[in-house]
Amino acid sequence: MPYPQNSDTEQVFTAGHLLISMRNGAANDRATVELEKLVQAVMQTGKSGDVTIKIKVSKLKDGDTEQKVDIVVKSSIPVGDIPAGIYYPNDDGSLHRTDPRQLSMLDRDREQDERNNERNLAGVGRGRVIDGEFARG
Repeated sequence: MPYPQNSDTEQVFTAGHLLISMRNGAANDRATVELEKLVQAVMQTGKSGDVTIKIKVSKLKDGDTEQKVDIVVKSSIPVGDIPAGIYYPNDDGSLHRTDPRQLSMLDRDREQDERNNERNLAGVGRGRVIDGEFARG
């Protein structure tokens, strides 16, 4: 069905004309913004989403022939997944970025260090090379 130019009349012929003409195009503007956000998000995430325009028409409560028109624009914009993280539990249930049971490469065994120091103080394990031969002393 052909429609006359919407701008030449006060009559609303299309849903698009209603979106543009009501409240200076507020619903059309909001739907456009949401559509732009949706397109960007789909490009970034590869996930789908939607923009929904709901037009509700009801009879005005105390009106004779007046009808109230409500337009609601909603969107479901996809968001990217948050990558998983790896954490290690402690005995008390707290989480750590590094395994609390794992010794660092720079950590030293203190007991072994103390034993080595005691041996060295007693002269055990000390030695020197004299004329190419290892000698204790």
